[in-house]
Amino acid sequence: MSEEVERYKDEGNKLFAAKEWLKAASKYTQAIKIDPNNAVLYSNRSAALLKLLKVTKAIEDADTCIKLKPDWEKVWACVKCTSMRLPS
Repeated sequence: MSEEVERYKDEGNKLFAAKEWLKAASKYTQAIKIDPNNAVLYSNRSAALLKLLKVTKAIEDADTCIKLKPDWEKVWACVKCTSMRLPS
């Protein structure tokens, strides 16, 4: 991971922890533009989008994360949390 991507990710993580989910998602998006094959970034943005109740977009990021890293257990937990937010 490049220093620039790491910086955006770290900034996003700090914003997420501060419950500034829209700003966090923006930082993850900036990082994804540089490193579009990084599953962690999609997972983090998915979590931020879920906090914003943007369920469809959160699912899209979770799906991308699965395609990039299908054996990663964290992404499956993310998918489960996202699907629980879907209307019945």
